Amino acid sequence: QLVREDRVPSGTMSRGPPSPRLWHLSACLWLALWVCLAAPQLAFASKFPNRRAANACSLRSLDTNDLLDRNCQVVSVHGESASDGGGVLNMSFGEANCTVELTSCVPGVCYSIVDKTYELVQDEVPRKQPSSFFSSVSFEGAKDVSHTPRGIAFRSEGSRVVLTYSTHTCSDFYWYHGKEKRQLCNRPYAAVREIDAGAPYSLPCA
Repeated sequence: QLVREDRVPSGTMSRGPPSPRLWHLSACLWLALWVCLAAPQLAFASKFPNRRAANACSLRSLDTNDLLDRNCQVVSVHGESASDGGGVLNMSFGEANCTVELTSCVPGVCYSIVDKTYELVQDEVPRKQPSSFFSSVSFEGAKDVSHTPRGIAFRSEGSRVVLTYSTHTCSDFYWYHGKEKRQLCNRPYAAVREIDAGAPYSLPCA
């Protein structure tokens, strides 16, 4: 009985499945090619941050137990602006429904938060909301509240006041201030002064 024997002709190679090492090398080459092609597009896209993005709340109440001259005060997690002589807090666009409890307030005193963005050129178009950095504010434990493009003012009814606020998104803010050449959406903004009372630049309560 004859048995047929299939042999590979001399000078040729058997084509088996690719080795794992070859697959790994091929995958690395494709990944390197994709990075080279995609990097310029990713860098270009990073220049245009989300103009309607929401951000975490930036204002926090200041513990005034040992700071009698800093009562009813807030601080920012982003610190103060270094270019405005101090006392100007950095905030983020798109902060929503943030709550801050102010402590050691003096009953009957009119406090205010001056809005530094009032110094910017505003478009001469009527808006539903004030063109301040804050889009909305509400208070618990305060009266005679005023919210204008210049900022916020309130009269404390007791030693504790709760402020709830939201800030405009970057898109909405520059809709009010379209003449600004540099629209900074992806960084904290030097927005408001610390809470004050009786200063020459303080705002009147309603």
